Amino acid sequence: MATVDPGYSLAAVLRDYHPHPGWRNWFAEAYAGAIEGADPAARLAGWKTAAVIFGDMHVPVFCLFVCLHGQGLVPSGDRGFLGHYDLCLWELGLATPARPDGDVVPSGDIGHPDGFRRDVAATERWLAEQLQLFGGNPERAALFAMRLTAIRFDLLRVRADPSVAQVLDESLWERQR
Repeated sequence: MATVDPGYSLAAVLRDYHPHPGWRNWFAEAYAGAIEGADPAARLAGWKTAAVIFGDMHVPVFCLFVCLHGQGLVPSGDRGFLGHYDLCLWELGLATPARPDGDVVPSGDIGHPDGFRRDVAATERWLAEQLQLFGGNPERAALFAMRLTAIRFDLLRVRADPSVAQVLDESLWERQR
């Protein structure tokens, strides 16, 4: 069984997460689409962009939350989130590229079901642990990731050091413009 560095845990993110301000504008667009989008296509595009952003910011726990939620928004067999999912698992040590040269992943392998060897049992255990705070619900976890990031980017009016429940309570937040 693979073990994941505790620095990638939700607990570590909650303690240490301070996204770089350079991501703010792009994240604001993703947030607007995913959370405030009027039609399903805009919301899905926002979730896909959020997966890219969290992956690029090296916050794999948030990226995985978004991917798990996003996968539930697309038709069965759609691989739109699989590439991000696999890259996060690779970063966590829960997957390796399927090709023998494991340091380089051909772009055609990213998002392909056979592109990575995944430690499914270890991934399920690790994700279950990370999702405990959200009752095992990836949608709640993804919403939390988005809202906490919006708070950290000062896109939402913040109350002093909100709890997880407060971050998830939509009625407490007003969008900053």
